[in-house]
Amino acid sequence: MLPRGSSPLIAMRKAGNAPEGSVMVDYGDFPDPDWHRWANTMHSPRLVVRPDEPVDRLDFRCLVKLPVLLYVAHYDEKAALLFVRLQDYASEIAMLSPDFDDDIGSWWLPRYGVKTFDERAIVTAYEDARDQRTHAALTRNRAAYDAATAIELRLLEEHKWLRC
Repeated sequence: MLPRGSSPLIAMRKAGNAPEGSVMVDYGDFPDPDWHRWANTMHSPRLVVRPDEPVDRLDFRCLVKLPVLLYVAHYDEKAALLFVRLQDYASEIAMLSPDFDDDIGSWWLPRYGVKTFDERAIVTAYEDARDQRTHAALTRNRAAYDAATAIELRLLEEHKWLRC
């Protein structure tokens, strides 16, 4: 069984294309998506999963290696199952829900697991420092290399969970 709105995404993937941005997956009583009718369809495909649909039987292969933005209108057991199921396919998942009150949601990354949005910012800073260090090494810029190494080491010291 396919999620609503996935047929145009499947056709896009079969043609060798991938969306430029995250695939939005809405969980709740939303209308059928019509993202494919607009001119900028490559940017943000949208799928809908309704609460009465069997989350455990939906085919999410069209999401393999794509970033996903999961919006959950009402967080329940099926929404939690959907979040876990998407982890088998997506490259990363940002989950948002108004049910989370002050905590806007969470982020899943294959290497780090489920993290808060603040922790995701730390991962981004760490990855940026690693990229800068690599670039500095390739361009033989010792000062930039030392600066990027210092940032990377500081982040690793302050956030032990980055070591995985």
